Amino acid sequence: MPNGIVSVWTHKNILPEVVAIMHSLGCRYVENLVWYKMALNNTNLNRPSPFFRSSKEILLMFKKVYRGDGFDIRHQRTADVIIDFEKPTSCWIKEDYTEPKPEGAYEMMETLLPDARYMPESGRGRLLEIWGKKSQERRPGWFSIHELKRPLQKEESPSQAGTSIKAEPQAGRDDPDGDADSIDEALLEEIANDMAMDL
Repeated sequence: MPNGIVSVWTHKNILPEVVAIMHSLGCRYVENLVWYKMALNNTNLNRPSPFFRSSKEILLMFKKVYRGDGFDIRHQRTADVIIDFEKPTSCWIKEDYTEPKPEGAYEMMETLLPDARYMPESGRGRLLEIWGKKSQERRPGWFSIHELKRPLQKEESPSQAGTSIKAEPQAGRDDPDGDADSIDEALLEEIANDMAMDL
């Protein structure tokens, strides 16, 4: 992995394992952010847990920098806790396995890494989200990859019966052409080059 910040959402039950894996990849723990969840009726959200009830998710932040290859991290005066309502399951369950994360977490990342956020001159940013939420609004400057919850539909033609696979068409909210799910190979290659990744 090249230089960068890696942030991982986790629950307290697997926190030690996440830290151990990230350390084995050469990433150093630097900070965390807590998402304290409120129920829609404005009460504390309490989920079952082995010892105490669970009402939060934790965003662990790790840094990987090769010697002499530093990058700009902007100091913030924001709190390390986001208090936000849990999204109703009906809003995301059709498209995603887990709920969308709070907007404040994205804003914090964009402030923390000013050189990576959306730049109007280039028309893009350098923020990558893996396991992004299909049900969540797209953010400028983020390249988001999500897991398809529904299987791909096979499309049969007389000449190539059963050989082509096509995803179900799903127009995005801000995508009138309906091709929001296609990945632009040139853009993906450009992002990989910027991040010094091999695809």
